[in-house]
Amino acid sequence: KDPYTRGHCDRVAAYAGVLASALGLPPRLRREITYGSWLHDCGKIGVPEAVLNRNGRLSEEEFALVRKHPAWGAEVARQARLSETIVGIILHHHEHYDGSGYPAGLRGEAIPLEARIVAVADVFDAMTTDRPYQRGLDAAEALPLLLGLKGRTLDPALVDLFVAGQRKGTTPVPGPGPGAEQEVRP
Repeated sequence: KDPYTRGHCDRVAAYAGVLASALGLPPRLRREITYGSWLHDCGKIGVPEAVLNRNGRLSEEEFALVRKHPAWGAEVARQARLSETIVGIILHHHEHYDGSGYPAGLRGEAIPLEARIVAVADVFDAMTTDRPYQRGLDAAEALPLLLGLKGRTLDPALVDLFVAGQRKGTTPVPGPGPGAEQEVRP
């Protein structure tokens, strides 16, 4: 339905994996973060293609429909009996650190850590890749914008950790398949 999504999910998984490793999270949790990253947008299956691939601004009604994708995806994950960690990533990856996100308006550390990790990865990938409605930025252009989201949309400590990795050139971007990575230098 959305040709952008597969590559996007692979890149989000790679970025989130780097953050999870930098935090020293245990291997099992890092694996769940990878799976949750791959599936974070699975609820978009319920969003019509015309809305997903819109080349312009969405109407309020269309955006309200898109905002349902985390809940729809979380329900699919529950029915598939995936872990609560994976369900939480899917459900909460659009929550904002300041409480202005969706679907539950969670704030700060009330948002599961795993979802906060995926949110940083998701936002950075959205900034740095071409989409039907906007051209992607290079990493050097995106990093100041990402830093500007600290404490508002994204967890400040995770943004700092991610940006430090980008500046060191240690944040990977996946190649053609899951797990295939190459170094990216800002």
